[in-house]
Amino acid sequence: MRIVLISGLTGSGKTVALKLLGDMGFTCVDNIPPALLPQLVAQSAASHISKLAISLDIRLPYPQDTIQNCLRAIRRQGHPLRLLFLDADTATLIRRLDSHGRRHPLAATTLTLAESIAAERQMLQPWQSFAFCINNSHDSIGDLKFRIQE
Repeated sequence: MRIVLISGLTGSGKTVALKLLGDMGFTCVDNIPPALLPQLVAQSAASHISKLAISLDIRLPYPQDTIQNCLRAIRRQGHPLRLLFLDADTATLIRRLDSHGRRHPLAATTLTLAESIAAERQMLQPWQSFAFCINNSHDSIGDLKFRIQE
């Protein structure tokens, strides 16, 4: 089974990427608790699913050590795993969130939107060290689809 694990900043295109992968024949799961990843993969393999895409974001916390343990468990099951991290510059993220009327998950605190994005960027920074990163600040959906297919 081929597995693509997607993470990235709020507004960076994770939902778009997940939809694009769904159009490419992947079974897609959005925002699963990281501790359930190995069980999801095992159940999907038992159900003869050949392609699985999973999106994670900060709505559910996932500490670095938890993710690393889950990735090791999945790899021990023998499945190829690709990690995709989506990013965009802060101005683009603010514009996308404002245009869609979305609140940032960290905005419930006393942080401004720009501060929320900065805090999220800091939280997710470890992903960028071991994932394939796409900065789609200036990409159209067609551009993002092409880059994901690559």
